[in-house]
Amino acid sequence: MTSELPANLDLNRRHSDIRAFARRALSTNDTLDLAILGITGLYAMSEERLLQLLQHIGCPLFRPTPDLVLARMQTLMQRELLASRRDGDGQSVLSPTPRGADHLRSLLATPGPAESAVQQDLAFLLKVCLLDFLGERDRRDVIRRLADERRTALEAAERSLRRCKATGRYTRLWLRREVERLNGDVAWLERLTPTALD
Repeated sequence: MTSELPANLDLNRRHSDIRAFARRALSTNDTLDLAILGITGLYAMSEERLLQLLQHIGCPLFRPTPDLVLARMQTLMQRELLASRRDGDGQSVLSPTPRGADHLRSLLATPGPAESAVQQDLAFLLKVCLLDFLGERDRRDVIRRLADERRTALEAAERSLRRCKATGRYTRLWLRREVERLNGDVAWLERLTPTALD
């Protein structure tokens, strides 16, 4: 596989304020769409290869069943966001359409889900892995938003640690671990610069 982006996936071809896309939180379907469009945008690939990669990229947080992935792929194709084409070897491969590339950009800018910590961690993982799709300014905006989301989660974790009435040693250790993990995420994001991502 080549590391070049398909010609129709030039997400830097025009810059629009990425904050304009951030109107709502990612749904479960949006998170799967982000993974499908992002992975096939990095490398046009067969359905089989996509199914294999989706079993590993977010493991253990994210292991969608083949039926679920195929259903989302079909929906993306019906919405003309994902297309199948023949590569140079005649193999059928998937890649985002120009509309799909725009949709991917909007998903990268959409705030992560608030309702589920596991889904929020998955959206965080996917967005970080797909930052290569964005120009420097948009990348900074997404990193800033990710850091803000992690700070909000950190505040909630610190509040839980202070207010939790559980006296069990391991409960307290777990709550401290979550605070430390989120602190680490925030510090890591604050260290990222556009040159660190190039």
